[in-house]
Amino acid sequence: MTRCAAILVFFLFSAEVPAQPGVADPARRTPTVMAIEKASPAVVNVSTTKLVRVRDPFFSMYAGTRPVDSVGSGAIIHPDGYVVTNSHVVRQAVEDILVSLDVGGAERQHKALLLAEDPQNDLALLKILVEGPFPTVTLGRSDDLLIGEPVIAVGNPFGVGKTVTTGVVSGLGRTVRNEDGVSFEDFIQTDAAINPGNSGGPLLNVHGDMIGVNTAIIRGGEGIGFAIPVGRVKEIVERLIESAVARANLGFRPDAGNGGLVVRSVDPEGAARELAAGDILESVDGRLVRGVFDFATPILGKSPGQKIAVAVRRGGARLTVEITVPLRAEDAFVANRLGLLAADLPPASRARGASGILVTKVLEDGPAARVGVKPGDVISSLDRFEVDSLRTLAEVLQLLPAGASVNVRVTREGRRMAGSITLR
Repeated sequence: MTRCAAILVFFLFSAEVPAQPGVADPARRTPTVMAIEKASPAVVNVSTTKLVRVRDPFFSMYAGTRPVDSVGSGAIIHPDGYVVTNSHVVRQAVEDILVSLDVGGAERQHKALLLAEDPQNDLALLKILVEGPFPTVTLGRSDDLLIGEPVIAVGNPFGVGKTVTTGVVSGLGRTVRNEDGVSFEDFIQTDAAINPGNSGGPLLNVHGDMIGVNTAIIRGGEGIGFAIPVGRVKEIVERLIESAVARANLGFRPDAGNGGLVVRSVDPEGAARELAAGDILESVDGRLVRGVFDFATPILGKSPGQKIAVAVRRGGARLTVEITVPLRAEDAFVANRLGLLAADLPPASRARGASGILVTKVLEDGPAARVGVKPGDVISSLDRFEVDSLRTLAEVLQLLPAGASVNVRVTREGRRMAGSITLR
């Protein structure tokens, strides 16, 4: 070995610093790595089966619908388990919506309820149906984005599992038209790879803050993806959760004011009739009210008959008003659409092979009353959907438009009957 070669070998081996087992070189923990470490625990996979329209191969018309697996992504935005995703990921779901997240390196899968959606903006709000707390993403800003600044997309492309891609902000204020001809405005354009399955996942900045919701790719486009700006996401999610609370039929609605959330209106016959317009909400069920989630989440977690303590400031006085929850969001929604109250079948009936939901009350002048539905009837299907629980019934009703005439199958005292009911 020549003297130069020996020096080179000595340099190479002497420069190598043995790494501690399981500890990466600190220099490799770049801002991108730290951003992913911060946000990744709150990024979830969303899966379900939904109905899609199919075209006749010979005629320019739709031949009907067929079930397909739907895989997308989402981000947990509140520790109680509220997830924001794309509406198109969960719209027309015919099976349970499942949310998967990493817990200590192991995947945990939970059912989720579609609370509300805004198809015009392609956003939906889900609620994980187990108790938290859950890790959350930090909602950043989208009104100060810079062309060329680094961004990170996290999602579940093609259902392969959680995946990270990087790029830059390529453009702002873009208008995108989907396959149905619906236009979406003011999108963030990025060259971070966004593939099918990334839909609903977060677009992050280098601080790990969510600046957008990944939502669209251009078919045939190379390196072009789009995201809904987080500023609009915040506005729409607040509106969605207010809508979900309104379905709980509490009889009052708050609005943002200088001193917090202000009671905008009160139904004198509603559960919250002791409140007054102008009251400022300070806490709900012991939780300080700083925004719409602090107000809404204790309410959405209650069952009919449970009490909610609402602390308010009225003029210069502070007082606490107790509200009894009248109906769950699902109950109120079903009552509004069908004009009936229902409950899951008791375990004994299910053990004998019965399936459906039990009608407990029929409201006067509602759609169900007009077609002769009676308390004690068991509804087993609505339109083409099997109904095996009150939650399923509520989810099915979310898929059907107002004014639609749908087929309903009912069992009454052992006799099976079928008819048509017009939804409200």
